[in-house]
Amino acid sequence: IEITTEFDQGETAAGATGEGLFGPDVTETFLALHLANPLLAQRTQDLVSVIKSIKIETPGDIEVVGIGAGGLVALHAAAIEPDAIQGVTLDGTLARWSDVCRQPLGQQHFANVLPGALKVYDLPELVGRLKTKQVTIRRSVDAFGKVYSAEEAKEIYGGIKREVNLK
Repeated sequence: IEITTEFDQGETAAGATGEGLFGPDVTETFLALHLANPLLAQRTQDLVSVIKSIKIETPGDIEVVGIGAGGLVALHAAAIEPDAIQGVTLDGTLARWSDVCRQPLGQQHFANVLPGALKVYDLPELVGRLKTKQVTIRRSVDAFGKVYSAEEAKEIYGGIKREVNLK
């Protein structure tokens, strides 16, 4: 299963104009936050529902590939459904929410806000807690979308207690 950053496209487009500082789905993001059901949580719940349906119809290993912001969805789904997802690949995905705090004018991260999450974990810690058999991280990025070097990625994920394939 591949999850990309191309949410709200075509007939399901949010209808906001332009990309802007907060992103094209700013209206939906504000509404979702006011309803205490952030878009990242909704998208993760959607993916979990799809995975559960697939497991019923087709038993076997499932690997989820998340590209860009889709990596945050894949990561959280793997944390929620460790028995259903055997592998997760994050490609071009934000490495740390703490980067967004240090670089608040980064690339449209508003739709991926989970209020209070940093009080509990940052993304590398969540990667470390995954029960999936395999985790691959390709091209980790900062809040501006700049790809971390191999050395920087090793530093970011070096403290977690699981094997991670960094590419």
